[in-house]
Amino acid sequence: TKVLATSPTSVRLYGAAAQAQQELKAAQNAGLLTAEEFQEACSSLVVDSPTSSVSTELEFGEIILGVYPELEGMLSKFSESDAAQLALHKARLSQLIPHMSDAEQGDIRMALEVATVAHLGQRRDGSDLWINHLVQVASIIAVKKTNGPAAVIAGLLHDLRERSVLSDEHVKLLFGDEAYQAVSQGQLRFDFIVKCHGVVPH
Repeated sequence: TKVLATSPTSVRLYGAAAQAQQELKAAQNAGLLTAEEFQEACSSLVVDSPTSSVSTELEFGEIILGVYPELEGMLSKFSESDAAQLALHKARLSQLIPHMSDAEQGDIRMALEVATVAHLGQRRDGSDLWINHLVQVASIIAVKKTNGPAAVIAGLLHDLRERSVLSDEHVKLLFGDEAYQAVSQGQLRFDFIVKCHGVVPH
């Protein structure tokens, strides 16, 4: 199953590097990164090129539906606006994980797609999209290079059990034991999440 959408997102995508830098600065201000770590991380950021439109599809649609057939109904509601938001979040996270392997980055993108579809249309406090909260948590985890891909994946998927039709067992099937343990046992609730912007997984 492929979801293809084209939507003008030039300004938003162009700011992905700036958003990533803001996450890094917040982590440094909270004492999570040294000045040297901050500079090293910023040096790896890629300056985005403006684009008049973005064409994006669910990269891992067939794999995801093979494990999560419950999401098929949600995919039918996946709009051009949702696709544009997903592209923005992928660009934002990719700026923070250049040190990870291609396979690890692919797993994180797949987890982002799962989270986007599983929480489609959900909002926090009646306003901000729920996926924005999940990406913020994952971004704060990702800025510390000692945290591996499983922790970032857990940041994206930590609300599946409470707020979607999916379970922790689905995480195990698609992402393995380490991500499963991080989600099911709450191992992603690191102190640095609390320190940064008051972002606490819940």
